[in-house]
Amino acid sequence: MGLFGKLFNKERNETVALIDIGAETISGAYVRYAGKQTPAILYTSHVPIEIQKEKAHSEAMLRAVEILATTMSKEGVAAVVRATKKGVTDSVLVSVDAPWQETVIKVEHIQQETAFTFTERMALEVLKKVSPRVEGMVYSESKIIGSVLNGYVTPDPYGKQVRHAEIVILTSLIDEGVDKKVRELLHDLFGAKICLMTGAALRYQAMRVAFPHENDVIVLDVTATFPEIALIRKGMLMATAYSSQKNRKSSALTAATLKSELQVIAEAYPLPRKIFLLARTSDLDERKKFLESVDFSSLWLSDNPPRIVAIETSHLLGLVRQMTTSVPDLPLLLMALHYKYVDITSS
Repeated sequence: MGLFGKLFNKERNETVALIDIGAETISGAYVRYAGKQTPAILYTSHVPIEIQKEKAHSEAMLRAVEILATTMSKEGVAAVVRATKKGVTDSVLVSVDAPWQETVIKVEHIQQETAFTFTERMALEVLKKVSPRVEGMVYSESKIIGSVLNGYVTPDPYGKQVRHAEIVILTSLIDEGVDKKVRELLHDLFGAKICLMTGAALRYQAMRVAFPHENDVIVLDVTATFPEIALIRKGMLMATAYSSQKNRKSSALTAATLKSELQVIAEAYPLPRKIFLLARTSDLDERKKFLESVDFSSLWLSDNPPRIVAIETSHLLGLVRQMTTSVPDLPLLLMALHYKYVDITSS
């Protein structure tokens, strides 16, 4: 049990369709997994969400998903056949962003006056209690992603004598109606196994694969319309901000809102002095300039600003091969990594 849950490197031999559902654009790709080889992206496509006054945002989104999936099942399959001699889609991985998802981190405590043996059953009982049914939402993930025993991060915690245990739990929810309709639509077009995940949780877990030695860092994810902040501390995802979008009047990232959310995290944990910035290629330079212009001195109590590392697609191209001439898409690259290395069966 480590950062973002279980990592593995199972030899996959399959073709997977990736679909990234954003608030403004739907992106898709076909990825080929062949044994121990680096995942290869064979085809990509993008469809904008055309919002109309008479229709709900979710209706326009579902229409864009249908257009993209139809194109992939025809034009995309042709690219797959050229590369693999087969046109079979084995699985479909779907990433869902706000406003149709919510991702939350909870840290639960187990403490007794005398030493006790920490067991998997204890952890699972806590997991069950903090994952009650939420009206109108379905769980895409609810799992333990880290543990701290007697103040120490412990990758293999079960069976050990402790007095105090902390369990870090990742819960991700997707709008129930969106989940149902997307599954029905994609099943009709692909006829394959379908897995829906929240984009925020998926990207954080994929970052663990790409940067396994970064144990203390803030991840600012602005690839979606609504920004998400994640705190990585001692190699574990400990807190998120911007996780609930329901009461937000604007999706704009401003210095005031950024500092406000970081302040909430800082009240519980010391802030690392490194920020990983996730943004789409077209927005990356602008987002980095914005971050560099923010005065963070009140948060870090220092005139030296935190180090900002803009994550570029080139950072991942050694882990995923781009076999098309289209511009690499960061969220799709992270999805390809996630499918290979993160065990989604435990979700």
